[in-house]
Amino acid sequence: MPLPRASIASSASFQISGTPYVYTTTGTSDETISFKFVTKAITVVASASGGTISFGDIANTTFPLLAGEVYRFEIKVKKVVLNAASGDISIAAEMTNVDNIQLPTHTQGDLASVS
Repeated sequence: MPLPRASIASSASFQISGTPYVYTTTGTSDETISFKFVTKAITVVASASGGTISFGDIANTTFPLLAGEVYRFEIKVKKVVLNAASGDISIAAEMTNVDNIQLPTHTQGDLASVS
């Protein structure tokens, strides 16, 4: 009997996730990491202020990073963009076994409006 395929709608896929993807960049230009699977969470730390992380293909999601602060994002993404500006940025992404093609691509306007 085959096991059911992991799904974006299956909470079990996210409860038991935790396979790590660890990466450090020292680049001063945008560096894109395209995951083959959807993340459960991403932990980020920068050695110098001025670095940023952006989430997926969604415009205007750039988050500034302060030196020495540890950030944990409980976020389902299939892509991140890092820019160290100076120093380096390290990430540890908790990966699920959900294929990245199951995660739809949204824009910020799909999710909320600001007035």
